Amino acid sequence: MEKPAAEFRKFFRRLLILFLTVVTCTELFAKSPSWEYIRSLRFKKAQKYTFTQSDSSFYLDIKDVRPENVQVSVNALPEGVSFISSKKEFLMPSEENGGDFETGTHLVMWFKFSKTGHYRIRPVDVVVNGIYYRIPFETVEVFENPKFIEPELSVRFDTEGIPQNAKRISLAAGTHVVFTVYVKYAVRILDFSWNIPEDSVFTEVVRYNTDAINEKGANEFSTKEYPVATFDWQPLVDGNYSLPQVFVAATAYSGIRFDLALPGIEFKIQPAAPSDKNIPEEKDSAFAYAFAEPPKNTTAVKTDTGSEKNIESLLALYKRERNEFPLFSDAYNQRRHLEVEMGLNPPGRQLNKSLLVILGIAAVLLLAVSVVLLVLRKIPAGAALMCVFVLQAVAFLIYGYGFSKKTALYKGGEFLSIPEENAPRGVPVAAGALVNIRTRAGKWLLVNRGDTFGWVPEDDLFLIQY
Repeated sequence: MEKPAAEFRKFFRRLLILFLTVVTCTELFAKSPSWEYIRSLRFKKAQKYTFTQSDSSFYLDIKDVRPENVQVSVNALPEGVSFISSKKEFLMPSEENGGDFETGTHLVMWFKFSKTGHYRIRPVDVVVNGIYYRIPFETVEVFENPKFIEPELSVRFDTEGIPQNAKRISLAAGTHVVFTVYVKYAVRILDFSWNIPEDSVFTEVVRYNTDAINEKGANEFSTKEYPVATFDWQPLVDGNYSLPQVFVAATAYSGIRFDLALPGIEFKIQPAAPSDKNIPEEKDSAFAYAFAEPPKNTTAVKTDTGSEKNIESLLALYKRERNEFPLFSDAYNQRRHLEVEMGLNPPGRQLNKSLLVILGIAAVLLLAVSVVLLVLRKIPAGAALMCVFVLQAVAFLIYGYGFSKKTALYKGGEFLSIPEENAPRGVPVAAGALVNIRTRAGKWLLVNRGDTFGWVPEDDLFLIQY
């Protein structure tokens, strides 16, 4: 009787163990994620931007798997990437992750990047419920740490035919170069200025509102380029130019002020194609007359201060003053007297060719004497005269440089802001005024009298020859 009872108890225990095993396995396989689901997983960035020299995290959510059933190991990493640590925790259902599970695992891994660039971390080994998987990372772009990044200026050309990334550009004189200046990696614009180029027309077309940069603040990193201003630049004379410099003072994410300038871009300006028409077909063209010959019937307002005869007399006196020896000539006094009669403010003494010749002869004599003294071994005297020669030669060069400047007497009228007959009139300049000639654009000359600059027709000037 005892033997059948013992066998029954033994059979019952085996049946109970089998039942519990079946139930456990059924529950396990029912909740274990599928192969397709695991293969679809990717480690994702936990932050919007990834920076150098800072801990960057990547996360992986696995549904229906408890943390104790997940093991992870890191494989070889790319150069410049180092593994910091990892963490596993329970993943609770929420609206963000769908909430269609009872529990899961939230796996976080931290890495550090030493260089900027695009990285793809090699897949890591993950064991889920005893099954081995390799789960990859999404590609990440690493930026310079905002603590060390400097704001940048860039330029985009809006003129058709100008390439965006060229460092040297060829254009015809008179071409409008429209460009926009952008700033990047800045949290505030402090100041904004530019250099006005010579022999050009330079206009600020649009200045953009930079409040979007200021409102972004130092805590919100952005790679967006913000427009600062748009300019219209028209080089009028052929030659080699650089893109007009625009300067922006901006604050970086670190709080440091930086004075920024545009990258250097060279322009080779070629002479404009000649035209048979003095008046363009499009009457509203902003600079259509830039290279046209001034009309013969120009009606520019001339001052009544002096007649053309007085200007010719004044021109003759200027030539005498520049060529006759000052000690034996009264041209300077006569010229000043005539200018006062014409209502002009007489300038100072003019450069004299005779004095230039004397300076040159003196320099040659000093050099010759100093060489002779050195040959005769009179070192102190020769060295002293050699020093005097150097000073004399420098004076000769400085004085002679003034002769390279071209000057003329103006017939009288108003300077124009651009070489166009219909351009807005500038400051009136009296007849007989001495002006400096800066450059030429067709039949127009850019001149200045003191701080007053402007364009005048070539026929309105009396050139002073030496």
